[in-house]
Amino acid sequence: MRPGCGNRVKTRGVCSGCYTAARRLVLDGATTWAELEKTGKVAPRRGRYGTKDWLFGDGPKSVADWENVLAVVQWVTRAKPDWLSFAIAEAAVESEIRRLTA
Repeated sequence: MRPGCGNRVKTRGVCSGCYTAARRLVLDGATTWAELEKTGKVAPRRGRYGTKDWLFGDGPKSVADWENVLAVVQWVTRAKPDWLSFAIAEAAVESEIRRLTA
């Protein structure tokens, strides 16, 4: 969320510190999650399955679940284009969506 923040991404595509700051602003009524998403400050809410579930859990089951994962992966890919692992993950998720919809 902060320009140049190099901390590890955790929730909604931002680090813990940036997420906490954003959450405080939302709770104080200064902004909304929707506005932060619209301006590209945070990633969309992942819904039931997110990247962590995909990597470490049973993983998404439906096309909608995979689309939630894809939204987060695409957001991180745009925010941090030098993170090759997310570019690879994006291709893998898109491939799984194609397989499920074929």
